[in-house]
Amino acid sequence: MTTDGRLRLAQIGVSDLTDMQMIAFVDNHQVAEVFLAEPEEEPRQALAGRWGIIKRAVADWYELVADEGVDVAHLSGPLHQRVETARAFLAAGKSVILDAPPAASLADLDAITQAARGSQGRVFASLPHLMHPAVHKALQMVKAGDVGELMLGQVTALEPPAGEPQAVLSAAGFHAIAVLQRFLGPAQSVAADCAGPVERPENCGLILRHDKSALSGIVVSQVAAGVRAMAERRLVGTEGMLLIRDDPEDEWSLIGFRGEEVIPIPIRQPLRVQPWYVGRMLDHFVGCLVQGKEPEVTLAEARAVLATARAARESARTGQRVKVG
Repeated sequence: MTTDGRLRLAQIGVSDLTDMQMIAFVDNHQVAEVFLAEPEEEPRQALAGRWGIIKRAVADWYELVADEGVDVAHLSGPLHQRVETARAFLAAGKSVILDAPPAASLADLDAITQAARGSQGRVFASLPHLMHPAVHKALQMVKAGDVGELMLGQVTALEPPAGEPQAVLSAAGFHAIAVLQRFLGPAQSVAADCAGPVERPENCGLILRHDKSALSGIVVSQVAAGVRAMAERRLVGTEGMLLIRDDPEDEWSLIGFRGEEVIPIPIRQPLRVQPWYVGRMLDHFVGCLVQGKEPEVTLAEARAVLATARAARESARTGQRVKVG
């Protein structure tokens, strides 16, 4: 830490979300400086030139492991490098924030968790959609019993074409699992199917069976470039239903239904909600480090999401229902 108690952070890798993350670091008064590691010269120089908070930019992330000025590393690089990178920073006594998905496999995530046990650093796993203000409000209402006991959850998501061959592990599919499991608990089993070209399906669907006989479903459709991404999440209880909309053109992001009554629920929400909740997740982890608090999103929860996502991929490959974990 700096003498005034602020953190110096290493950003490892550049992704589609890096600009949003940089906004969070600039706005966070507990982050003093950012160091960047990215092997590709063009994105490295572009990012370093655009953000004044970046004080050093290197091609090899290992240079930042040896930098005594770095307190925490935010890992956005390739999943196959996560274990090696996380272990190196943890061995140097630095903390690690894992971008979503946290690792390529459960074994990899367990290896990172094990490495943290012998380190002065801590490990955090990011599930930013759980910080969405409408998700937070809906969770409060469910806990208060406003819709009775939850029986069913459903997510429909549209996203642009991605490099991921199966959308069940794309950003939309992974984060849909995270939201549903926050409300309904970890899935016990999953059945998946995909439609479209075998090598790159355009639509993927999941059916999750949770504890207490609750079910949830996810449909992810990859739409043409230029079509805006959006998601709808429905939570059906014995006494009502909640609809969470994640669409910048929606006036109401949370709507309740009870019988024939439709109840718009006011939510204080920024105009550009995705950068807000991405930043809020990072702010939360930085606060946990500075103040020594426990995170709202635990490694156990992130592991349960990853376990379901991996089981979904196996189900899509084999055409069989797969038990989770």
